[in-house]
Amino acid sequence: MSKLRDVVLIMKDVSRIAADLMKYQVDRVADTSRRVLTNVLTWFLVFLAAMALAFGGLILILWGVYLKLSAAIGPSGSAVIIGVLLLLGATILFLSAKSLLKD
Repeated sequence: MSKLRDVVLIMKDVSRIAADLMKYQVDRVADTSRRVLTNVLTWFLVFLAAMALAFGGLILILWGVYLKLSAAIGPSGSAVIIGVLLLLGATILFLSAKSLLKD
């Protein structure tokens, strides 16, 4: 009877050690995933802020070009020239991105 009790006590200790090791691993994975998720979200917010600033800068540059062109050739001609340039730029960007995705 004593041997059976000893085996049960040993199994109890082993199960506690295994449970503690499992808890430690789960805590480590949770901490690592929390840090990675925080870094990714921070990077994403910085990226969005940078894109918003770049977009605002591009709008101001285009507005300045429009004002200079409209003073030289009129508002309608200026709008046509800037519109055609933007469409060409968007087409080139789309085609280059499409070729990059194929590779």
